[in-house]
Amino acid sequence: MEGSSTKLADVLISINGTSFGTYSDANGQYRVKLSPGEQQLVVSAIGYLPREVHVDDQQVINISLQLDPLTLPELKVTGYIVPQYSRRMKKALRKRQRQPTTHFEVDSLLLNK
Repeated sequence: MEGSSTKLADVLISINGTSFGTYSDANGQYRVKLSPGEQQLVVSAIGYLPREVHVDDQQVINISLQLDPLTLPELKVTGYIVPQYSRRMKKALRKRQRQPTTHFEVDSLLLNK
């Protein structure tokens, strides 16, 4: 980020013109092995403008990214809630598992009958 020293994780650093690349770690560090002739990296992250970086003979490249004012407000996070069984349901399931049955009705299991 420009004007800041925030280190970003999960930034995609790819070799321009190929499908090869890597992601930055939790400390914002990455390692890319370039073949002869590959001299440009493409750096992209959600909420930031992509950037092409010319490598030349550099061994260490620090990259700064600018916020993308158009995509950041559109960022959505989706979570899933996994229901937990109640104690009553767990007890009913254990009770049914101990009994040798070939089939049972779901209603009777839910009502603990």
